[in-house]
Amino acid sequence: KMTVLRDVNTSPAEFRRVLKEITFYLGYEATRSLTTKKAAIKTPMGDHEGAKVSDSIAIIPILRAGLSMADGMLELMPNAGVHHIGMYRAKESLLPIQYYNRLPKDKVR
Repeated sequence: KMTVLRDVNTSPAEFRRVLKEITFYLGYEATRSLTTKKAAIKTPMGDHEGAKVSDSIAIIPILRAGLSMADGMLELMPNAGVHHIGMYRAKESLLPIQYYNRLPKDKVR
């Protein structure tokens, strides 16, 4: 998959598809340690006790490259909030410079 992403001959559509797929699996691993709470549900076979994520989740892509990764994460966590940060690297020092910040002022619900 990484070879497809790095290949200059990869079409934009294929690049986005593969990046979304990789991000989905990366997100799966990254969310394994989230806190869960018990959730009672009804199934065709009767009552069942499952689990739901109890943490508030926000996906924060770094503009612009991170936007494609947000799709893969939203497929995994469709109820997550989405906020954005814009950054670029200074040409001389290569230090990151923030030019845009739309993080919530208060806690995400």
